[in-house]
Amino acid sequence: MAKTKNFDYTIIGGGLAGMQLALAFCRDAFFDNKQIAIIEPEAKVANDKTWCFWEKGAGQWDAILLHKWDKGMFYGPEKDIPMNFEGYSYKMLPSLNFYNYAKAELAKNANIYWIRDRVTKVKGNEIKGAQETYESKWIFDSRVPEGFEKDANSITILQPFKGWVIETENDHFDPESFTFMDYRLGHENKTCFTYVLPINKRKALVEFTFFVPELVNDSIYDKKLEEFISNTLHVDSYSIKEIEEGVIPMSSYSFWKDNNDRYIKIGTGGGWVKSSTGYSFKNTERKVAELVKALKLNTIPKTSFWRKRFRFYDEVLLNILHQQNKKGPEVFERMYAKNEAHKIFKFLDEETTFAEELKIMWNTDQLLFIKSVIDVLKR
Repeated sequence: MAKTKNFDYTIIGGGLAGMQLALAFCRDAFFDNKQIAIIEPEAKVANDKTWCFWEKGAGQWDAILLHKWDKGMFYGPEKDIPMNFEGYSYKMLPSLNFYNYAKAELAKNANIYWIRDRVTKVKGNEIKGAQETYESKWIFDSRVPEGFEKDANSITILQPFKGWVIETENDHFDPESFTFMDYRLGHENKTCFTYVLPINKRKALVEFTFFVPELVNDSIYDKKLEEFISNTLHVDSYSIKEIEEGVIPMSSYSFWKDNNDRYIKIGTGGGWVKSSTGYSFKNTERKVAELVKALKLNTIPKTSFWRKRFRFYDEVLLNILHQQNKKGPEVFERMYAKNEAHKIFKFLDEETTFAEELKIMWNTDQLLFIKSVIDVLKR
């Protein structure tokens, strides 16, 4: 338990965003004399999810990765598409590797406190937990507001998933290549796909994922995983070593609308999940850097007008998936067939020029996207 209940900075939630922010604090001498708390109800001793991300060259998390790939495949309903990474690597990081690393690093700093408590209410600079009450000059809250998906002014697609880490009796997988998306196994005209991340020749994470407006029955996932492993991977004998499952919100909802000068939403609760893909790891890294830079200037990050165009692009895709969910496999197949993967990665990282973005969008289903643009503009 912390020796003090008064802090300069308090992070609510010790997940990806909370841990990355705390690590950024402990790596910057500016925060050495600040009292920092992380309030988290769980011990974070389980591998509850796997983060994947792409980046060029070496990254700050390379030492704790489980695996990485420099080539991959996209399987659409009609086409098999080799992916041209051109310098990017696709990296796999189990959450427990990250939690263990982060907690060890944070423990080296006497000014950072890990508090096991569940926050129930925040009012002004006061944080009420189930066990104690705390005060903080700055509050960073990763909790997702309830019912956000029902907001009339936003579009929300859910990304529910279930994955098995399987091990085969004989060599079966190519650990040098992975399956980014495989749309060949569908379900009731919904947008759904499988991906395969081979760790070695006998072990891989196989995960079945939906992009849907509403959740599907839980029993579907096991059936689809069994079918894919048997009929697509042609594996008859295997054991399940680990299971992971969850739901990622992909939404145009303004998660940050509750921000004020000293209270800032972060992580999933702050809209840091890329709403068109569900990817969050590298986006969190970028958002943390922006936030730390702003805090050192005693302000909060501002979203420029030009960056808002990416939010608009995301909303256009979300609208297609919401209104015509069955079109998803066709849309993604055409996107990766007509555009090299490294250019799409750059686009999704929001590092492209407007001309590059127009070219990518021109190579999609133009009529479908034009109709979606009109729908979004009318909202």
